Amino acid sequence: MLRERRLISVTLALAIAVALTPALGQEAEEPIGLEPAEEIPPAAPAEEPAAEDEKKPASLDVMWRDMLRYISTANTDAARSYAEAILASDPRPTTLYNLSVQFPRSMSILSRGSRLPGMQEIIDKFRKLIEEGYRADKADPERIRRSIELLDKGLEGFRLGRERIKGHGEYAIPQLVLKLMDRGTSDSMKARIISVLPTLGREAVRPLSAALQSSDPVLQEIFARALGQIEYPHSAPRLKELIDRKDTLERTRKLAREALAACGGLGVETMSAASLYYQTAEKYYYRAESLLPDPRSETANVWFWRSGVGLVYVPVPQEIFCDIYAMRMCRLALEHDPQFYPAVPLWISADLNREAKLPPGKIDPLGSQDRLPARFYALASGTSYLKTVVERALGDFNTPVAIAAMKPLVRTADSKSLIEYSKSGARPVIEAMGYPDREVRFYAAVSLAGAMPAEPFEGADIVMANLISALRESGGKVAMLICTELQQRNVIKGILREAGYKVIDASNVTTAIAEAQKQESGVDLTVIGTRPSAGPVIQVIRNRSLYANMPFVITRKSDELQMLARRDPKVLLVSPELRADEVKAAAAEALALGVGRALSPEEALNWAVTAAEKIRMLGLTGNKAFNITLTQPALIQALGDKRAQVQIAAAKALAIMSEPKAQRAIANLAISGSADTAVRVETFGVLTESIRRFGNQLADEHARTIISIVGGKGEPSLREAAAETLGAMNLATQDIIPLIKSFTGP
Repeated sequence: MLRERRLISVTLALAIAVALTPALGQEAEEPIGLEPAEEIPPAAPAEEPAAEDEKKPASLDVMWRDMLRYISTANTDAARSYAEAILASDPRPTTLYNLSVQFPRSMSILSRGSRLPGMQEIIDKFRKLIEEGYRADKADPERIRRSIELLDKGLEGFRLGRERIKGHGEYAIPQLVLKLMDRGTSDSMKARIISVLPTLGREAVRPLSAALQSSDPVLQEIFARALGQIEYPHSAPRLKELIDRKDTLERTRKLAREALAACGGLGVETMSAASLYYQTAEKYYYRAESLLPDPRSETANVWFWRSGVGLVYVPVPQEIFCDIYAMRMCRLALEHDPQFYPAVPLWISADLNREAKLPPGKIDPLGSQDRLPARFYALASGTSYLKTVVERALGDFNTPVAIAAMKPLVRTADSKSLIEYSKSGARPVIEAMGYPDREVRFYAAVSLAGAMPAEPFEGADIVMANLISALRESGGKVAMLICTELQQRNVIKGILREAGYKVIDASNVTTAIAEAQKQESGVDLTVIGTRPSAGPVIQVIRNRSLYANMPFVITRKSDELQMLARRDPKVLLVSPELRADEVKAAAAEALALGVGRALSPEEALNWAVTAAEKIRMLGLTGNKAFNITLTQPALIQALGDKRAQVQIAAAKALAIMSEPKAQRAIANLAISGSADTAVRVETFGVLTESIRRFGNQLADEHARTIISIVGGKGEPSLREAAAETLGAMNLATQDIIPLIKSFTGP
C-alpha cells in the first residue's frame, strides 16, 4: 500500500514537472560540457590611435580571443604577449574558467600552445587557474545547495536555480538525488528537481545511470525517465539491466523500455546487457566524443551508487578516465554473461592503455593496494587473448599497448599459437613485424625466434630481417627530409641535426624513401620543405605500410595545408621563415605523435645483444624454420661495433655457423690490436668454441699471428686465451716450431 501511494505521488510530481517545463524535450537535447568545435573569431582589427586620455585597455575577453587566435596560427611572440598581459591583470580563476566556457575550443588550443617555444610555463598557469575556477564554480557544495533551494522560491527563483544547477552540471546531481530520497522534501520541490534533471544533458548520464541501481522503484522511474529524455546511448546498458532485473516492477520495466528505445533506437531491447556493456566499453576505449569529460578539469568523475548513501564519485586523472570506464563496462559485461569472451581482451587492452597513459607523478585512486600492475593480468591471460590485444593495438596504431602485450607473449607463447591464424583470419604476431615502430617489430621477431617453430613458415625470413635490424640498432632519432630547394634543405637539415636527429635528405620522395630503406633503425618523422607539394608526398609515403602512421612537419601554411592539418593531427605546419625554435618544437611534437619512438642507448644495446643471442640459440638447437645464415653479414659487421657487449654477442652467434667466413671474422676481432684486451680475451674463447665445433678453418696468416701473440710479451690473460685457441687448431709440428724457438728459458 505504501509503495502504491509513493508511485501515485511520483506520478503527480512528474505531471507537475512536465507542466513546469513544456519544452523540456528540446532543452534536454543540448549536451552540456564539451561544446562542439567552433572557429575562434578573427583577431580584433587595428583601430586608429586614440588620444592619450581616450586609450582604454582591451577587455579580458578580447585579449583571450586574440591570444587563442595567435596560438592557432603559431604566432608565438604575439600569443605570448597577450598571455602575459592577461596574467598581469591578475584575473580571478572563475573569470578564466568562464572565458574557457565562452570560447569552447580554449582547452584544445591551449594544449597546442604549450608546445610553442617559451609557452609551456604560461599555459600551465592558465590551466591551473581554469581548474581552480572550474572547481569553485561547479563543485562548491554550499553554492550547489543554495542553487537547489532557489527551485522552490517561485517561478523566477525556479528559473534562476535551474540555470545555476545547469552550470554546476554533474556535481549538483548527488544533492538533487538526496533531496528526492528525503521524505521531508515537498512534492512541489521534488517535481521541480525532476524537471531539472533532463536539462543537465550529457553530464547527467553517468551519475543517473549509476543511480538506476537503486532498489527504490520511485527513484528508478525518475532516473529512467530523465535518461530517456536526455537520449544519450551510453545509458542503454544500465537501462537494459534494470529491465532484466527480476525485482523490477512491471510499470517501471515499461518506462525503462521506453527510455531504452529513446536512447538506443529500435531493436536495442533485443540485445543482451552484456552486448550493450561491451559496445559502450569499446566507445570508451576509443574515446568517443560524446563520452569525453569536460576538458577544463584535470580530473573526471567515476560514479558509484551506494545503498543508503546515494550517489558518490571518485575523481581520477582525465588521461585515464575513458580506460577506467572501458574496464568497468567490460567487467559488467562479464558479470552479465561470464562467457562473453570479447570483453576479456578489451579489458586487458584498456588496463594496459590506462597504465601507459597515467602521467608521471599521478596515481589511479581506484587502484587498491592488492591490485597488480597491468602486465601481471596480461601475462596470466593466455596467448589467445594476448594475440587479440596485439591485433587491436596494431589496427589502432597504439604502440604502447602493442609493446605491453608483446612482452608477455615473448615469455609464454608457443610456436603454433604465434604462427597460426586467429578466428578473425589474422596473424597478429607475424603482422607486427611490418609495424612502423621498431620496438614492436623487434618484440615480434624475438618472440617468434624464441618459440622455435619446428617447420619453416611464411614470414620466417622477415624474422631474420628484424633480428638484423635489432642487431644494428644504435638508438637515436631519424628524420626524413624532402625539399627541392638545396639552400632551404641545408637550413632545415642543420636545425634537425642541432636537435639531435640523424637526417636522411633528398630533393624528391622517391630518392628519400630509397635512402630511408637503408636505415635499419627506421624513420621517426618526415619534414617537407616548401617544395615539392606536400599532399602527394604524404600520400606516397603513407601508402607504404611501414610508414602508414608517419607524422609530418611541413614548412608552409597555405589554406589547403591548414585544412589538411585540421583533419590530420599528425600533420604539423611551421612558418617558411624556418625559426629554429619553431621547427624543433614541431619536430618534438611530431615525434611524440608518431610511432617510431627513439630508443635510448641502453635500449638499443639490449636489443642488439638480444638479437645476437636469439640467432645463437637457433643455431645451437639446429632449428630448421629459420635460415640464420641470412644474418651472417650483419653479425660480421657488428664485430666492428664500438660496444663491447655487441661485439662479443655477435662473435658468439657466428661461432655456431659452419662457414669459414664466420670463423675467420671472429679471429680477426681476436687478433685485432685495436680492440679492448678484455674483448679479445673473450673472443679467443669464442674462436676456440668455433674451431672445436667445425674444425680449423683459419687462414695461414691467422695461425702465424696467433702464434706470435702466444709467444709475445703481451698481457698474460690474452696470451693464455690465444694459447687455448692454438691448441684447438691442432697445427702441424713445423707450424709450432717458431713458438718453441721463441722460448727464452734454459
